[in-house]
Amino acid sequence: AAAEKAAQDLAKAQEAVRNAEAAMAAEQAKAQAAAEKAAQDLAAAQNQISALEAELAPVREEAERKRQEAEAEEKKWEFLKDGNAWRYVEKSSYDNNSIVYGGEDKVGQLVLQNQAKHWALQKAVNFNESGISDNVSTLPIYATRKTLSGDKEVQVANAHFVNQQYSTYINWSYNPDLLTNDDVHRTATYIALPTTTNSDYLKSATTATYSGKAIKRNWDDNLISTGDFSLTANFQTEKVTGAITNLDGRDYVFNEGNISVSPKNNLIFSGIVDMTGLYGGINTNYKGVFAGPNAEEVVGTAGNRVSFGGKRQ
Repeated sequence: AAAEKAAQDLAKAQEAVRNAEAAMAAEQAKAQAAAEKAAQDLAAAQNQISALEAELAPVREEAERKRQEAEAEEKKWEFLKDGNAWRYVEKSSYDNNSIVYGGEDKVGQLVLQNQAKHWALQKAVNFNESGISDNVSTLPIYATRKTLSGDKEVQVANAHFVNQQYSTYINWSYNPDLLTNDDVHRTATYIALPTTTNSDYLKSATTATYSGKAIKRNWDDNLISTGDFSLTANFQTEKVTGAITNLDGRDYVFNEGNISVSPKNNLIFSGIVDMTGLYGGINTNYKGVFAGPNAEEVVGTAGNRVSFGGKRQ
């Protein structure tokens, strides 16, 4: 009886062990299934994340491109915030399509009109992008126009200029692939740091001779040409004489003109030049300003199609 009892107990114990093992196996199977399900869910989530990343990548790239463009654009115009910067012309605050100056230190115009009237000129033209040189340099001028596909930047003109130490003289040509002469109103332009009557040089100066270049634009085409410029200033008699020579095979003599003091206390000059053949056989005005702390340079215009400048010799 005892043996039977022991056998029964052993059988029960073995059954309990088998049941426990079965239960454990079932739990392990459930756990394995749960783990596999979790792995599948994780893989699906990772696939979704990868898909979203791929979808967002172009958006992020475009956002980064725009950020870099905005940063570059802001940096491009930093010089406008510099109170010491002067060698530039800026778009009119009241008119998006024009650069217009009529003061003593900056004179000239570049205006988009007709088909280009509603195009927005670039914010400013920074002539410091080129160094000091006796040679004529060129900078492209851009504008933004609206199209069916959005705003488009196009080149509308070129600035042709000479950078002297204290002044810059400029003329303009238009882009003939896009515009005509009627679409761009342009006049001879200059920028200067004017000489004032406080100059120590003027206290003892008698005469000075200046030489440099003249830059001309044609009236009815896009041709830019250069010639030689010279001017003699007599600070005792307050008179100037001069000439533009070798300009398209012609010479133009400046009649004796006057040196005077502007309302801003700057030293300026003006007179009449016979530009027969250039302005329809009529005389035209020449005018300009002495530049530099000691009248080291002169710049000016003859009519609205010729700019000139020179350094004291």
